[in-house]
Amino acid sequence: MLAPASVERLWQPTSLNDGKPAPWTLGWPSIGRGDHRAVAGIGGARSAFYVYPDDGLAIIILSNLAGGQPEQLIDTVAGFYLPALRQQRGGAYAAHLLRNKAASTGFEGLEQKLAAIRRQHGL
Repeated sequence: MLAPASVERLWQPTSLNDGKPAPWTLGWPSIGRGDHRAVAGIGGARSAFYVYPDDGLAIIILSNLAGGQPEQLIDTVAGFYLPALRQQRGGAYAAHLLRNKAASTGFEGLEQKLAAIRRQHGL
């Protein structure tokens, strides 16, 4: 069994040789969330989990859908337990909607499209 300090060390972001922050902890991707940092495991775009070590929360989504990208749902689910994540997630949700809109209508006028999405969805 690992000591609590050892587990904490596993979840701390690492640095590259040049001193710049790396996007990983010791073996897991580190997801920046402001006050709600997360470490993650994403398997083949069919299942994913985030552990929010500072909040005592873990969200696991399992699916059988190839390419389902369950990691896109995790912050939304976590937002039911950590309301501050709902506000942070708004930007990512707006970007998702903008990407879908641009794919169907073209990439001209992205700024106006984003403004319309934000108005429509209260983001």
